[in-house]
Amino acid sequence: MARKRKNPADNWMPSRVRRGKSAFEFLTPDGRTIRLCDFSFTQAEMWVAYEKLLLSYKNEETLAALFNAFFNSPDFLNLSGETQKDYGNMPIS
Repeated sequence: MARKRKNPADNWMPSRVRRGKSAFEFLTPDGRTIRLCDFSFTQAEMWVAYEKLLLSYKNEETLAALFNAFFNSPDFLNLSGETQKDYGNMPIS
């Protein structure tokens, strides 16, 4: 369970979302900050921006996305043609 926020007026925000200098910001687990939307947005619009951000993260972390990232990586392209062909024909179970 997340701790209580210093400003009780911000309790409506999802976890990892805070008020930045000029916009609502999402703090990633690795310490980066991603801008969600301006302060002029309503609470509902901010939640929509938050949900869109979460969906984009989920799409990047699928197994198919990981396979595509590997097959397009320099490590894979440096392998011999025969090895690349073998890796492409591996059954996924």
